[in-house]
Amino acid sequence: MPDPNDLASGGAIALAAAEIEVEFNGEVSEIAHSNRAWLHKIKNNRPYFIWKIATTLDGRTAAIDGSSKWITGPESRAEVSQLRSESSAILIGTATALADNPNLIPRDIKTTRETNPIRIVMGLREIPSDFNLHNDAAETVFLRSHDFSELLTLCAERDFNQVFVESGSELGTALLKAGLIDELIIFQAASLLGSGLSFVGDLGATNIKEKMDFVIRDVAQFGNDLKITLTKETGI
Repeated sequence: MPDPNDLASGGAIALAAAEIEVEFNGEVSEIAHSNRAWLHKIKNNRPYFIWKIATTLDGRTAAIDGSSKWITGPESRAEVSQLRSESSAILIGTATALADNPNLIPRDIKTTRETNPIRIVMGLREIPSDFNLHNDAAETVFLRSHDFSELLTLCAERDFNQVFVESGSELGTALLKAGLIDELIIFQAASLLGSGLSFVGDLGATNIKEKMDFVIRDVAQFGNDLKITLTKETGI
């Protein structure tokens, strides 16, 4: 498919001039989807944001006592590790950092500090110096702000293509309301809690016409969990 970046245009012409056969695929949907982060960045001048959520069938991300490990099984966690490795950066809020003390690096994948995605922690609270986010497994940027324009400036300065959001409800909901979530990946366990924390907060909808709609891109099974991928546009 054609590259929309002006700096990369003309590749097909150069190949053809070198007597290499070039074929443009008319069915570009799958090709566009596999390159969606890059295409989105060129079109919208910002990276592609994916929010990953692990939830029960009734949409709970943690029990009423706050415990959440592990809602989903090892197969889902291995897939999350792969998704992390495909991203430029991983974004969480200080609430998740303080509650979970996450490492946020791909598990069981050979990586280095230089190849691991950059960890971004957004919020005003201090993270204790002995927490995992201060280790040398990956670079961590502590963005002491709630202003998404500062987040986007950071992403532009670092030339991120894809940001993988592993935050809780508060930051994820705020990103949704700001129109910055381009894709939802929901790992849904075959279990029920009945109470506890919901994965999404108040979106401001007061009637059914104001609901936020997504397109189901893919549904796959990982162990006893479902991975549901949703996008805002059919073309990606």
